[in-house]
Amino acid sequence: MRVSKVILRTRILTAIPIILSLANIPHRGSSEGGQGELTLASKTDFWGAVLPIITLDYSARISSLLSVLSLSIYWTGFLLAISVKKTSNFKFILLTLLGSIGAIFSQQNLRDAFLLSFSILSFGLVEKFEATKVIVFRYLFLIPLIFAVTFKYPTSVAIVVLILFRFYAKRQLIYVKKFLLFLLSACFVIVIGISIDKGLANAASLRQGFVEQSVIYYDLAGFYCWSDDAQTRQMAIEALNPSLITQDPKEICLTHRPNAWVYLISGGNFIDKGVKAPLRQFIGAKDAKNATLLRSRWLNVILSDPADYIQLKFIAATQVITVGNPFLFSQLNFINKKFPYSFSDYVWWPISKILIIIGESYIFSVFVLILILLCLLNLGRFDQEVRLLIKFLLFVQVVNLIVLSIFYVSDEARYVFPIITISYLMLIKDIKITRNSSK
Repeated sequence: MRVSKVILRTRILTAIPIILSLANIPHRGSSEGGQGELTLASKTDFWGAVLPIITLDYSARISSLLSVLSLSIYWTGFLLAISVKKTSNFKFILLTLLGSIGAIFSQQNLRDAFLLSFSILSFGLVEKFEATKVIVFRYLFLIPLIFAVTFKYPTSVAIVVLILFRFYAKRQLIYVKKFLLFLLSACFVIVIGISIDKGLANAASLRQGFVEQSVIYYDLAGFYCWSDDAQTRQMAIEALNPSLITQDPKEICLTHRPNAWVYLISGGNFIDKGVKAPLRQFIGAKDAKNATLLRSRWLNVILSDPADYIQLKFIAATQVITVGNPFLFSQLNFINKKFPYSFSDYVWWPISKILIIIGESYIFSVFVLILILLCLLNLGRFDQEVRLLIKFLLFVQVVNLIVLSIFYVSDEARYVFPIITISYLMLIKDIKITRNSSK
């Protein structure tokens, strides 16, 4: 009976990526930053280096290959992370459902999708080789974790902290003396990841995209439009002067929104009224001097008015904590269609309906996860290891919220999906209820 159950579970776990690959033909979801329409010499490093390098073009073939690559990395890590033999039926169903949802997300050609895939692989390697005495295998998880950082720096910070905590906690090294080692390890992984990304960008001769300008534009527009201090507003508009293309600076406030920076360079709600984008985006070596000047003046504004800056970050935090539907694309595939038109559509149809329900429930929002963790913590019926995990998951969500608020540029749910998925995976995998309260 036990053998047949293991065989059934193995078949299910083998069938899922095949079904999802069929449903994804030619490619469903979004793409970001691959710049497949450009030659390599014309691409920028605004979206990092790896995605522009591996996105050779925007053909269905390349899109499918990228999706399969990301899914393969993700599913390998997921299989390493779960134990088919030792998992109860209920827990296996939960893990498989969560893993399948993450697998669908991983198929999008996004930096966040690849970030999730490499993070799950790193997590799986930690779980698989926790007891090994072979040093190479024990620290193998660092390689995919470093690659995860290269795809998106801010959203990778909390993931690095969480996975390293998992590694050290399994080896019972989380004590006061080892806390410094834990922090140094996290800094090491992040610094190496950023260095590799920058090195790849230089090696591929990608043009500078000055990705920091997205945060800077958002902050300076907030200072200019929302500050009560006249001097702060004046400093903000002076900082924006090198990128200002409008004759009327007040148009910045007509295009600026609390939930995104991009309207400042693409136009906002009043395009039909003749209000165009007030700022231009810096790209390439010709804008390097202006980008440096922009960074310097931005820092001066923050230092001159830290109170307003903190208020702006609280506004950003409300955007981060409430966003939670990473599957908006699922309801766009069948607009004006009553029935599927291909075999792939038939496979995707029920999946898309499930994703719509999951997305609109906001299960993958920071707010819902924190609420669940607080409820679990106050139940008081878990052993100390699980309670420690719950507390650390809460800590990681706070860290993530702070980091994403500081580097805030948009209220995209895909920014928080990877860390929330990994948190749910750890929680479901480890949670067990004891008969007696831990109190």
